[in-house]
Amino acid sequence: MSSKQLTEKKLKIQTSNDNSNFWFAMGIIFCSLLPFVHDIITLPTGELQNWVPILGIVDFFSDSDNSFLGYSSYRVFLAIVGMQLSSFIAWFLVLEFSKGKSYRFVFIFPTAINGYQLLLMVFNLRKTVLNGWNYKIFILLLVGVLLILNFYLTNKNAKTQTKN
Repeated sequence: MSSKQLTEKKLKIQTSNDNSNFWFAMGIIFCSLLPFVHDIITLPTGELQNWVPILGIVDFFSDSDNSFLGYSSYRVFLAIVGMQLSSFIAWFLVLEFSKGKSYRFVFIFPTAINGYQLLLMVFNLRKTVLNGWNYKIFILLLVGVLLILNFYLTNKNAKTQTKN
């Protein structure tokens, strides 16, 4: 392979890395803006901005008392779901980037809990039994604590045995 071909190959790899870094940065910026979507597409009065197409979604999901999926308005729904979605994406990325690490299981719990809460919000199940403290959540937390204790005790024992 000539030096010219090698230089061209390195340039293609660098351009590919720069391109993926650009989209990664854009994704981070998008996720950080999720809690502010309600400010971007609605007015402080709760009405949609002029540039937002009216698809009838707000009217379809609104109740007779003008609440949107159990929230006082569409704007409040977007604000709360945007914050929860941003948190869920962050925990999911932490879980994804910890692949191959021994402590990865720890990130399953906040990711699952955030996802569960997000589903309750989106499907208007906040006032149901699914949103209360019950045995399932208690068992999830108990198993999580036991797994964490097992990890640290096993890890501590492994370090002690290697020193001897």
